[in-house]
Amino acid sequence: MRAIFILVLFFGISYGQTVQIDLPQKKLDLFTSYYNSFLKSINTEIKKLTSLEQPANKLSDPKNLSALISRYDKLLKKVATEKLIILTKYQEYSDSAVETLSNLGVSAEKIKEISSILKKAKDKLAESFDHLEDFLFYKKKELTFLKNSKFSVNKDRIIFSTKQDYNQYKKIITQAVQHLKEFNQYSDQFLKLHKKAVKKINELF
Repeated sequence: MRAIFILVLFFGISYGQTVQIDLPQKKLDLFTSYYNSFLKSINTEIKKLTSLEQPANKLSDPKNLSALISRYDKLLKKVATEKLIILTKYQEYSDSAVETLSNLGVSAEKIKEISSILKKAKDKLAESFDHLEDFLFYKKKELTFLKNSKFSVNKDRIIFSTKQDYNQYKKIITQAVQHLKEFNQYSDQFLKLHKKAVKKINELF
């Protein structure tokens, strides 16, 4: 039976307090704008691709499968590129915030604490991207598996000719769903750490 993917990704991230210093604020605004724009575009693209997979009988056409595989591959490459850009922008914000605090005479202990939180936030952000890439990889793998397998479609259900194919297909889509779930989890952890860091920075002013 064809699995139903969880496709309502928890995007729409909004940031609460922000640092009231020009340089870090500008870096934060650049990151926030770019990141939210990316999340919105990736969510739209995944929903669009998912709609192209429905109903299941569309997947019985090799041309449709090839087109979907190509689009997932393109999206996967886009995410890999955007990952580097977004992580760089967050690092620039972190460096700017720490440098400004240092110039204002904030204690080394406080700066070390905030730096640690910002680093943990960036690590969670990177891990969220890793899982997003893995999700797209397994979606591509799923469609490639279908393209190379023998199956039929009955009442919007994919029916494989062998139990082995069914089990292998089920394993692939289970991996895809798991990575999507973990992408959401790590994104949420990133947001919590980020807000914690921003709050501690604001408390110094």
